Amino acid sequence: MVISSLVKVVGVDIGITTINICHFNKKMNLFQEVLLKSPKPLMPGAVTIELCEYFKCLENKKCIEFVGISLPVSLHHGDRLVGECSSLSGWSDVPFADWLEVRLGTKVVLSNSKQCELLGTTWDKFSSSFEGKSFASVGVARLAYEKFVRNVAPF
Repeated sequence: MVISSLVKVVGVDIGITTINICHFNKKMNLFQEVLLKSPKPLMPGAVTIELCEYFKCLENKKCIEFVGISLPVSLHHGDRLVGECSSLSGWSDVPFADWLEVRLGTKVVLSNSKQCELLGTTWDKFSSSFEGKSFASVGVARLAYEKFVRNVAPF
Protein backbone atom coordinates (compact mmCIF):
# COMPACT_ATOMS: atom_id res chain seq x y z
CA MET A 1 0.00 0.00 0.00
CA VAL A 2 1.54 3.30 -1.09
CA ILE A 3 1.01 6.35 1.11
CA SER A 4 2.71 9.68 0.37
CA SER A 5 5.99 10.31 2.14
CA LEU A 6 4.52 13.60 3.42
CA VAL A 7 2.28 11.84 5.93
CA LYS A 8 2.82 13.02 9.47
CA VAL A 9 -0.42 12.39 11.37
CA VAL A 10 -2.93 9.56 11.13
CA GLY A 11 -6.40 9.67 12.69
CA VAL A 12 -8.14 6.36 13.38
CA ASP A 13 -11.80 6.08 14.35
CA ILE A 14 -12.61 2.62 15.71
CA GLY A 15 -16.28 1.85 15.31
CA ILE A 16 -18.43 -1.21 15.86
CA THR A 17 -18.47 -2.15 12.15
CA THR A 18 -15.66 -0.11 10.57
CA ILE A 19 -12.27 1.43 11.25
CA ASN A 20 -11.88 4.76 9.45
CA ILE A 21 -8.29 5.91 8.90
CA CYS A 22 -7.37 9.41 7.68
CA HIS A 23 -3.84 10.37 6.61
CA PHE A 24 -2.69 13.99 6.89
CA ASN A 25 0.48 15.68 5.69
CA LYS A 26 2.63 17.98 7.80
CA LYS A 27 0.33 20.94 7.03
CA MET A 28 -2.66 18.90 8.28
CA ASN A 29 -4.16 18.58 4.81
CA LEU A 30 -6.12 15.36 4.35
CA PHE A 31 -4.79 13.36 1.42
CA GLN A 32 -6.07 9.82 1.94
CA GLU A 33 -8.86 8.01 3.71
CA VAL A 34 -9.01 4.24 4.19
CA LEU A 35 -11.95 2.21 5.48
CA LEU A 36 -11.37 -1.20 7.08
CA LYS A 37 -13.86 -3.66 8.51
CA SER A 38 -13.69 -3.91 12.28
CA PRO A 39 -12.61 -7.35 13.49
CA LYS A 40 -15.31 -9.62 14.86
CA PRO A 41 -15.48 -9.83 17.79
CA LEU A 42 -14.33 -6.28 18.47
CA MET A 43 -11.83 -7.20 21.20
CA PRO A 44 -8.77 -5.10 22.13
CA GLY A 45 -6.24 -7.70 20.94
CA ALA A 46 -8.00 -8.16 17.60
CA VAL A 47 -8.13 -4.40 17.00
CA THR A 48 -4.45 -4.08 17.92
CA ILE A 49 -3.54 -6.79 15.40
CA GLU A 50 -5.77 -5.24 12.70
CA LEU A 51 -4.14 -1.82 13.10
CA CYS A 52 -0.62 -3.24 13.27
CA GLU A 53 -1.21 -5.24 10.08
CA TYR A 54 -2.51 -2.13 8.33
CA PHE A 55 0.48 0.01 9.34
CA LYS A 56 2.88 -2.83 8.50
CA CYS A 57 1.62 -2.74 4.88
CA LEU A 58 2.46 0.95 4.45
CA GLU A 59 5.61 1.55 2.41
CA ASN A 60 6.45 4.80 4.17
CA LYS A 61 5.43 3.90 7.70
CA LYS A 62 8.47 5.70 9.12
CA CYS A 63 6.95 8.99 7.95
CA ILE A 64 4.10 8.65 10.44
CA GLU A 65 4.95 10.71 13.47
CA PHE A 66 1.71 10.56 15.44
CA VAL A 67 -1.40 8.39 15.55
CA GLY A 68 -4.66 9.47 17.14
CA ILE A 69 -7.19 6.78 18.07
CA SER A 70 -10.87 7.56 18.60
CA LEU A 71 -12.88 5.01 20.59
CA PRO A 72 -16.49 4.92 21.89
CA VAL A 73 -15.22 4.36 25.45
CA SER A 74 -14.26 6.21 28.61
CA LEU A 75 -10.54 6.74 29.18
CA HIS A 76 -8.39 6.93 32.31
CA HIS A 77 -4.80 7.65 33.41
CA GLY A 78 -4.12 10.59 31.16
CA ASP A 79 -6.12 9.07 28.31
CA ARG A 80 -3.73 6.13 28.06
CA LEU A 81 -6.01 3.43 29.48
CA VAL A 82 -9.43 2.34 28.23
CA GLY A 83 -11.73 2.29 31.26
CA GLU A 84 -15.11 0.65 31.57
CA CYS A 85 -17.14 0.10 28.42
CA SER A 86 -20.49 -1.60 28.77
CA SER A 87 -21.11 -1.81 25.01
CA LEU A 88 -17.77 -3.46 24.13
CA SER A 89 -16.87 -6.68 25.85
CA GLY A 90 -13.25 -7.05 26.92
CA TRP A 91 -12.50 -3.31 26.85
CA SER A 92 -11.96 -2.80 30.56
CA ASP A 93 -8.67 -1.44 31.96
CA VAL A 94 -6.84 -1.93 28.63
CA PRO A 95 -3.53 -0.01 28.22
CA PHE A 96 -4.37 0.47 24.54
CA ALA A 97 -2.09 3.49 23.88
CA ASP A 98 0.91 1.63 25.33
CA TRP A 99 0.13 -1.51 23.31
CA LEU A 100 0.04 0.46 20.07
CA GLU A 101 3.07 2.66 20.76
CA VAL A 102 5.26 -0.38 21.39
CA ARG A 103 4.08 -2.15 18.26
CA LEU A 104 3.90 0.84 15.89
CA GLY A 105 6.98 2.66 17.13
CA THR A 106 5.21 6.03 17.16
CA LYS A 107 3.39 8.27 19.61
CA VAL A 108 -0.29 7.46 20.15
CA VAL A 109 -3.06 9.53 21.71
CA LEU A 110 -6.48 8.12 22.63
CA SER A 111 -9.71 10.08 22.82
CA ASN A 112 -13.42 9.51 23.16
CA SER A 113 -15.32 9.36 19.84
CA LYS A 114 -17.87 12.00 20.82
CA GLN A 115 -15.16 14.53 21.70
CA CYS A 116 -13.36 13.76 18.44
CA GLU A 117 -16.51 14.19 16.37
CA LEU A 118 -17.07 17.58 17.97
CA LEU A 119 -13.48 18.59 17.33
CA GLY A 120 -13.70 17.41 13.71
CA THR A 121 -16.97 19.21 12.98
CA THR A 122 -15.77 22.47 14.50
CA TRP A 123 -12.52 22.54 12.54
CA ASP A 124 -13.21 25.13 9.84
CA LYS A 125 -10.84 23.41 7.47
CA PHE A 126 -13.19 20.40 7.17
CA SER A 127 -16.61 21.38 8.46
CA SER A 128 -18.09 22.24 5.05
CA SER A 129 -16.14 19.98 2.69
CA PHE A 130 -16.05 16.70 4.56
CA GLU A 131 -19.55 15.37 3.98
CA GLY A 132 -19.99 11.66 4.61
CA LYS A 133 -16.57 11.29 6.19
CA SER A 134 -15.64 10.37 9.73
CA PHE A 135 -15.36 13.56 11.74
CA ALA A 136 -14.03 11.47 14.63
CA SER A 137 -10.97 10.39 12.62
CA VAL A 138 -10.36 14.02 11.58
CA GLY A 139 -10.84 15.20 15.16
CA VAL A 140 -8.49 12.65 16.69
CA ALA A 141 -5.81 13.44 14.09
CA ARG A 142 -6.16 17.10 15.00
CA LEU A 143 -5.97 16.18 18.69
CA ALA A 144 -2.73 14.22 18.11
CA TYR A 145 -1.28 17.13 16.13
CA GLU A 146 -2.25 19.68 18.79
CA LYS A 147 -0.88 17.52 21.61
CA PHE A 148 2.41 16.39 20.11
CA VAL A 149 3.33 19.25 17.76
CA ARG A 150 1.83 22.33 19.35
CA ASN A 151 1.82 20.95 22.93
CA VAL A 152 -1.71 22.21 23.61
CA ALA A 153 -4.98 20.48 24.49
CA PRO A 154 -7.91 21.49 22.27
CA PHE A 155 -10.48 20.43 24.90
